[in-house]
Amino acid sequence: MVKEWGTGTTVLLDMGSGSFSNYQRFFNLDELDAVILSHSHPDHWADIDSLAVAMRYTIGRTRPLRIIAPEGVMRLTQHVHGPLFEWGEVASGSSITIQNMHLSFYATDHVLTTLAIRIDAHDVSGDVVTLGYTADTGTGWQPKELGDGLDMLISEATFTSAYEGKSQHLSGRQAGQFAREAGAQALMVTHHWSNIDKVAILNEATDAFGDEVIQAHVGLGVLVRS
Repeated sequence: MVKEWGTGTTVLLDMGSGSFSNYQRFFNLDELDAVILSHSHPDHWADIDSLAVAMRYTIGRTRPLRIIAPEGVMRLTQHVHGPLFEWGEVASGSSITIQNMHLSFYATDHVLTTLAIRIDAHDVSGDVVTLGYTADTGTGWQPKELGDGLDMLISEATFTSAYEGKSQHLSGRQAGQFAREAGAQALMVTHHWSNIDKVAILNEATDAFGDEVIQAHVGLGVLVRS
């Protein structure tokens, strides 16, 4: 989740299984401005129907929620329809604005249409902060395609280097290397396979990046400044 603390603009990046319950532990559903879904694999959107049911029948939200995704994702859902939702489709090369945030989308090296995201937002002082999110990707796409000035890259790091080349995902080593080549000021890794030691992934990413790397986990909050 990305939040501008100065303006309150709040955007959720992907919503796989467990996202809905964990989001509610820390934030109010009524303050959410948009949900961005990167692609059609269920581990990136499975909780969107639970969110829709809660909005319609539990919290009684009256402000429409924007849901942004590549073509075809909407038809996979059951409940994301009606006046409470503003569904929008994006493709590689698209850009949108949500309140004060500007989001740009780039096709990655993954199944069907999978979109990485560049977010230009603002820190608590009002200065522009730029975040990159890789979504899922193989090595046929690299985060440097998100452009210059990345204050933080949030990168998938699914496994260790022993698994490289076996699927369209990145190892910790590759995530660290790509973030360094992209000129990112900071790196956060996420999306690790549950049967792979996340500490080993983190160590690989740290060695390749050449600086401290953050391991995403439930409840972690990071204040990013330009």
